[in-house]
This record gives sequence, C-alpha cells and structure tokens, in this order.
Amino acid sequence: MKLRVMFLFFCLETILLQATEAIEGVQAIQLSEAIKGPSWGYYQGGIPPPFWSCLANSEMCAGTMQSPVNIETNDVVKNSHIRPFYFSGLWKTAGIKMELKNTGHGVKVEFPNTQPIIEGGGLPGPHKLLDFHFHWGGNSQRGSEHTINGHQFAMEAHFVFLPTTDGPKHFAAVIGVLIYAGSYNKNYEHIVSKLKDVKNIGDKAVLDSFPIMNLFPETTRCWYRYCGSLTTPPCTETVIWTVFEQSICMSEDQISEFRKLIGEPEIFTEGDNNIVDTFRPVQPLLQRKVSLSCPRRRKYYYEQYRLNTNEYGCINHGYGNRKCHD
Repeated sequence: MKLRVMFLFFCLETILLQATEAIEGVQAIQLSEAIKGPSWGYYQGGIPPPFWSCLANSEMCAGTMQSPVNIETNDVVKNSHIRPFYFSGLWKTAGIKMELKNTGHGVKVEFPNTQPIIEGGGLPGPHKLLDFHFHWGGNSQRGSEHTINGHQFAMEAHFVFLPTTDGPKHFAAVIGVLIYAGSYNKNYEHIVSKLKDVKNIGDKAVLDSFPIMNLFPETTRCWYRYCGSLTTPPCTETVIWTVFEQSICMSEDQISEFRKLIGEPEIFTEGDNNIVDTFRPVQPLLQRKVSLSCPRRRKYYYEQYRLNTNEYGCINHGYGNRKCHD
C-alpha cells in the first residue's frame, strides 16, 4: 500500500509538471518512458485504472477511443448493412486443445495448437480465436466492463480474435458476452468445474473440448458495435468491439467459484488475495457512436444519420474516414 501511495503521488506530481511545462512552451515528459513502477491493478492494490497511462508504454490508456463504454440503448444507431457472423468454426472444436490458466489478474482459456475461425460480422476477413477470458465482481451487483443503460452485470466474457495470416494483422476483434446471476448454466460447467484446478497463479488445466458456440447467447443475430481499445494496459486503440445484445446467465454458485481464485498479492489484497472486481470503469464515448446490427421492434429512438460508417460497422463522428486500426 505504501508503494502504491508513493507511486500515485509521484504520478500526480509528474502530471502537474507536464501541465506547467506545456504552459511554458516546453515539451512535456512522456510518462510512459519515465515511470516503471509496480504492476497495474484494479481497486485494491497495484496501479489503479485512472493512472494506467502513467505506466510504461501505456500512455494510450488516456486516449480518446477507450473501452469499455456504457451503451445507452436510446442513443444507438441502427445499422442493417453488416453481414451476419459465420460461427461454423466455433462449433467444430473436436480435437482442439483448450487450456485454462490462472494469470494472476484473472483466468483465461487459450488454444495453444489450433485456433477456431469465424467470418462475417463486418470483419475484414476470417479471424482466429486467440483466447477468451472473464471479468467479475466481488458480488453479483457488479463485474462486467460494458454496461447497458448504466446497468452493470455480474460478469463479462471476452473472446479475443486476431486476423488470420491472410488478413491484416494490426487490429483485433473482441466479442463481449454479458452474464447475469440466475439459473445454472450447464454450458459453462466445462470451465467452472475446472476452476479448482487453477486456484493459484500460473496453474493450468486442460479442458475437454466442447463447442465454443455454446458459450454465446441463444440469439447472436443482434449485437452492438463500436471502435475502441483493449480494456487493460497498454489499452491499445485497435479493437473492433462486438457486444451481444442478448445476455446469458450463470448461477450464483457458479459465479462464486471464480471469486475463489487466488491472484497477485500486491494487486488483490482482500481475503486470501482472491481475484475480484476485475473490471475497468466505463470510458467516455466522446465523438464515437454505438451501432446496433439488427432491426428493433421496441420503441427506441434512432438518430437519422448520414455518417462515415466504415466497412467494420464502426461509426466515428468527428473522425472522418478514420478506421479502428489507424
């Protein structure tokens, strides 16, 4: 805690110095090069989200296209021109090795040998699934990174895709699935039942293969889309975000198993260093707009627009023809 306070004090002091030098016409110090402090964290220990931009090579955490965001359903822009996703590769996972790992910041599932492939959804070419991971709270009233009309869910799953070797390599596509506390979910039991085997940092466990598609909502035809960033340092603004409109549920007992995982002691200081509250606060949309990929029957207002909508379905007011990966 003392180290954290000292770092934050130094960070604030340096920010003030930057402002003073800027006023005097002197080039500001690049904090990312000047500070190499302890690891980034969330709300207990380590460097908290408001100061991530002070970390080495993480100045983009203070950028203008950051994630996550709050999605106001009255403000989303209807976009019916995006082609649907083709998830056939997420059904055909027999024989694909899946490895569950405790990273110290959370838990993720990796594909060390063969990555499942998806296409469509407004993405430029096929994308391979690199991994998927979860964010959760200390209780089920909080935990998700994206919020809907200010409402936070108990958890959020992120499926991280990268372009295949035939496509561009400079940006990622992430699919977010919002999870609320409800009834038992047998599809997620493939993962939940193995969490006890990865309780400590660095622990790994091999999962029995199962269709990744089963982890998605029943309806995947409707999704929110915007251009944003990674939600952890270095917060790179090279992500095409997709958040499914339909959420899924897990039982309280299933969600509580995630809270039993042990994380980095300097980051998670509560209980037995249990990993909890692993979500970044929502970031301002600024000039960005969130689009919705399917027609709506509910009485929501949609802005009538003539916008610079790029081929990825990202609507960038004020950015001209700027694309996610620029």
